[in-house]
Amino acid sequence: MKETLHQLPMPAMLPQGRRSKWGSASITLLVLILLAGGVGVVGRIAIQDRPPDGARKREDEARLLVNYHPEIQAGSPAGSLQKVLEHPDLIPTHNHPLLGRRAPDFELADLEGTVWKLRELLAGGPVVLVFYHTYCPLCMRQLFDGDKDLPLFREVGARVVAISADAPELMRRRLEQYGPIGFAVLSDPGNQVAQAYHVFRRTRDGKMAGRFLHGTFVIDRQGTVQWVNVGDAPFRRNPALLYQLAKIEGRLPSRQPGS
Repeated sequence: MKETLHQLPMPAMLPQGRRSKWGSASITLLVLILLAGGVGVVGRIAIQDRPPDGARKREDEARLLVNYHPEIQAGSPAGSLQKVLEHPDLIPTHNHPLLGRRAPDFELADLEGTVWKLRELLAGGPVVLVFYHTYCPLCMRQLFDGDKDLPLFREVGARVVAISADAPELMRRRLEQYGPIGFAVLSDPGNQVAQAYHVFRRTRDGKMAGRFLHGTFVIDRQGTVQWVNVGDAPFRRNPALLYQLAKIEGRLPSRQPGS
């Protein structure tokens, strides 16, 4: 007799709960295998297409030239000197080997090749000395914020000077795109001055590669380091610098903290 469809023997099947569990596990394993293979392929492609160090550095420089302009323009002046001194931004100095000692003299050239000497700068009053990285967007903001507050620094009788280890050509490329800065920007390609101010540390084998720290120094007209900020980030609170300058110049209003 011919068997009907409902009489045909059915293959043995797992219970519904177990079948769902094994099916989900199989799908998950397959997805993981595919992902692992894809990551391997992408990694090999990335390694093959990775530019050499020189090319990568040029790409980073070009990216900064394009991207940090809006950030620089976002800076704001400190306000009036009177306002700064009436509401002082009191930031204590860092402990530093040069604090209270004579600042190391230097002779460095600016972007145009003019040589600047610290002893000559101090003849006109106290100096704010800034060590910065040209490739650091926050450092560039620090310079342009300082330029915007330059009238206040002049009002308190001080000069601002910036020093970088970069060559003048690279510094010029940065500044030409966004306009001039009203204070001296000096090149210290051998990091000799940076070492003298303890913001550059060579590697143990003595090679040029080393750790460069951001540094801001307030130096009085006698050449003594009166206030220091050194660290991994640039110091961008100009009101605090203006207060320190007014303090060492004896120009604080009466009954002000630290007077």
